[in-house]
Amino acid sequence: MQPGAKLGTYQIERLLGRGGMGVVFLANDTTLHRRVALKVLESSGDGVTAHVRLVREARSAAALNHPNICTIYEVGEASGYAFIAMEYIDGQSLSERLLAGPLAVPEVLRYAIDATEALTYAHDHGVVHRDFKTGNAMITAGGRLKIVDFGLARRDSGLVEDATTMGSLAQTGAVVGTPYSMAPEQVRGEVADARTDIWALGVMFYEMVSATKPFAGGTTPELFSSILRDAPGPLPDETPMALTSVIERCLEKDPRRRYQRASETGAALEAIRANEYPSGRPNAHGPGIAPPLIKPRAIESVNVASAVPRRRVLLGGGFLILAVAASIWFGIGRSERRLSDGNRASRNMEANGYYERALLFGGTGIADPDQAQVMIERALAVDPAFAAARAEYAFYVVARILNGRSNEASLYYIAEGEARRALKDDPRCGRAHSVLALIYLLQGRKELVRGELDHAFRELAADPTALSWSVKYRHLNSDYGIAHEQLGRLLRDWPLYWPGHLDRGEMLREQGDVAGAIREQQRVLEQVPSNVAALAALARAYMDIADLRNARHTLDRARTEDRQNLTLRQAWALLLALEGQKARASEEMGADLQTYAGMQVYGPSWAADFSAVIGDAEGALKWLERAVQMGDEREEYLRRNPLLTNLRAHPRFQQILDSVAYRRKQRAAR
Repeated sequence: MQPGAKLGTYQIERLLGRGGMGVVFLANDTTLHRRVALKVLESSGDGVTAHVRLVREARSAAALNHPNICTIYEVGEASGYAFIAMEYIDGQSLSERLLAGPLAVPEVLRYAIDATEALTYAHDHGVVHRDFKTGNAMITAGGRLKIVDFGLARRDSGLVEDATTMGSLAQTGAVVGTPYSMAPEQVRGEVADARTDIWALGVMFYEMVSATKPFAGGTTPELFSSILRDAPGPLPDETPMALTSVIERCLEKDPRRRYQRASETGAALEAIRANEYPSGRPNAHGPGIAPPLIKPRAIESVNVASAVPRRRVLLGGGFLILAVAASIWFGIGRSERRLSDGNRASRNMEANGYYERALLFGGTGIADPDQAQVMIERALAVDPAFAAARAEYAFYVVARILNGRSNEASLYYIAEGEARRALKDDPRCGRAHSVLALIYLLQGRKELVRGELDHAFRELAADPTALSWSVKYRHLNSDYGIAHEQLGRLLRDWPLYWPGHLDRGEMLREQGDVAGAIREQQRVLEQVPSNVAALAALARAYMDIADLRNARHTLDRARTEDRQNLTLRQAWALLLALEGQKARASEEMGADLQTYAGMQVYGPSWAADFSAVIGDAEGALKWLERAVQMGDEREEYLRRNPLLTNLRAHPRFQQILDSVAYRRKQRAAR
């Protein structure tokens, strides 16, 4: 196509280059009188497939309206050509800029944050780029980075692409993307999701810092071999350690060990910029010394030593328990500073500030695990050896299972690895032992729980999380009296600790006090109206008294974005079964929900209830046997549970009860 040629309302001015699966021209929109970049593809030969891809690119990108993403104006066809008209960016690609050498760190951070903001927006709208690279990143004349060419983008509401759904667009297992920026899973022809883009971000960051690529090979197979097996080469000595840590994490070969969301990567970069370049200049406090940008805010502080006095202060509608500053922040001596939850502080004040902010979104405040994890990510970006923050990060990994957000058993091992890394940095990190106790409890490895709790309490006698897991441990052992006593102590010191109210409500329900259970769950929902666990527990309380109308009304209160939460879906499946909608109930109880039921200690009991309600006695008994194998010994509840009434006369049900009773006697004897 020559200059002066016309395509629809666009008049070609000159060739700009090749982009993705088309040729890109500078053109003039004769209707709106503006310059556009026109990507053109001739529909011949393989044109049917290519045309479909081009339209897919346009539809993916046209849905994205963000200052760091190139705007799509129109997709159309004229004179035998398919085309996309898009924003013309007067600037140069990042790959062209890097021909002159590496960028200064402030520039790297500016462009990197622009890139993560673009991908965060795309991922939030269900679009994965899958071909993210420096050549697809344009630097405008005003210094802004814009992402272009979503030619391989895939729309998927779950941000996970199943290769088998691509039909004629690609064969199953086909490799797509630009070789040097491809993630290991792309090289192997496996699933590409948001984490694939995060790998590509790491490649881009590496290139900006070093002006070289992290992996190399004389041929494509050699390059792929390097991507699959080699570690990236060392970065320049002047690269800040925190930035190196971010790049290394993006380039983890196992996608489960990378940042899971682009927003997490952006938060880590923002923390580095705030720490090292608060005014766009290098840190005036010197390398490795963070300026005190954020003053840590104490919330619900625990009593580190019995001699430490505490006082309550009313602030913002809630009680904050503030320790005497000298005893909490500096400890007995200046050598051991403490955080507001009693854990040992980082030497970096900014890292401590992020940690304290994370606590605002945890059990004592508004339940927002994503925001809490962002704060913890920022703390670790500033101080990767911050043991309490590392342990807290491990908690948010395993909490995805606890909170019904994932059924991936691999998260147990990732969390355990992070907790053990925290113990390497600080062998006396009580929070790490507390998290290990939770991991083992959920896995059904109860024999390991007590030891970890003992370690946790030895370091921090009033740790609310360790006390909370101890309550769950006692609960599963059917030791309701001890569990209630521990909960009483916990909630006296931490009245806003909503997991304690949640657990108390569940125990009251199991003991037949449904009114008390409803009261406790409503208390949680007054503090956090969208709390999925409380909504599911409240609905279950109504189900126990056959008030299905209120159960449905409760579940209907959940936010749309929480509808796929596994805990919530458990409650929905059970409600549908109780309503007699067996087909819909069985559909809700899909393979993913059954996987979730079988992988964490509270799941088999719920699955047994479901099976009993739909009349599957054999399935219910198998699930109860699974529950006992995983350490669920709630003998009193098994005898009382109204949904298991039809199993009472079954010989195997009595055998299960006898087994639980024997286990409890053996444990008591020990």
